[in-house]
Amino acid sequence: MSKLIVIDIGARAGLHPRWNGLPIEAIGLEADQEECDRLNAAGGDVRFLPYAVGRTDGESAVLNLTSGIGCSSLYEPNQELLAPYWHRRYWQVERQVPMTLITLDTICERHGIRPDALKLDIQGGELAALEGAEDVLKGVLAVELEVAFQETYLGQPLFADIDAFLRARGFSLTKLRTESWRRDKETKSPHGATVLYGDALYLHESRLLDAPVKANHIYRAYRLHDRTGDTVSRTWWQRVISWAMLRTDGNYKTWRTWLDACASPSMRDFRDPDL
Repeated sequence: MSKLIVIDIGARAGLHPRWNGLPIEAIGLEADQEECDRLNAAGGDVRFLPYAVGRTDGESAVLNLTSGIGCSSLYEPNQELLAPYWHRRYWQVERQVPMTLITLDTICERHGIRPDALKLDIQGGELAALEGAEDVLKGVLAVELEVAFQETYLGQPLFADIDAFLRARGFSLTKLRTESWRRDKETKSPHGATVLYGDALYLHESRLLDAPVKANHIYRAYRLHDRTGDTVSRTWWQRVISWAMLRTDGNYKTWRTWLDACASPSMRDFRDPDL
C-alpha cells in the first residue's frame, strides 16, 4: 500500500489524530527545541525535527514565546486588535528566543523527503514558509493551514494573500473552518462575534487524479466522504430529517427554510453547515 508522506510544520502537541490508522509517514517540524525534544522522547512513529521554517535560508528572526504557548510566533502579537477580547491573555509575550530560519525546500533536500501533504500552523508565518517551498509544492497534493482574517499578529499575511498564492500554483480551496471571538462587553445575548482566523484545506485536483491511492488517504483523513463513497453512521436526528425529506420529494430548500425559522433571527444570516 502506497504511504502518504505528511509534513507537519508547527507540530506542537504532536500529529493530529485525523491521520490515525492511515498508511502515512509523518515528519513534524517544531521551532521550539524543548517541545521538539519532548515529542521525540514520548516515542511513536512520528519523527520531529527542530527547525524554524521561513522564506529564506539563514534569515535571523525572533520567536516570541507567549503566555499561551500555542500562540507563540515569529510575529509580534497585535495588542491593539486583541485588546477587546478575553483571549488576549494568551498573547502576552513572556520571552524572546533568537532563531535562524531555514526553508522547507532545504529541509526536504537535506533529509530526502518528498511530501504529499503539508500542514502549517505557525501563527502568521504560513505564507513565508510556503514561499520557501516552491520546489516542494510542485509535488504536493494537499495543504492544510491556519489562515487569518484579522491581523492578530503585526504585519502577518491574511487569508486573501495565502489564497492568491496557492491558487496561482493550481490549488483550490476545499474546506474552511472559521473561529470567531466575542468582545469583552457585558451582554445577555449569546450571539455576536468577529471572525479572526480559521483552518483551510487546499487540494491540487489534477495531481489527486493521477495518484488515486494517496488521494483516497487524504479524502479519508479530512472526511471527504462524498469522494470516498464511505457510508457514515448518522445521528438519530439526521435519520429523522432524512426520512422526512424523502417523503417530501427531498426538497432541501423547504427544509432549510423550516430549520431557519426555528433558529434565532441573529443566527440566520451566517451559519456553518458543518454544525
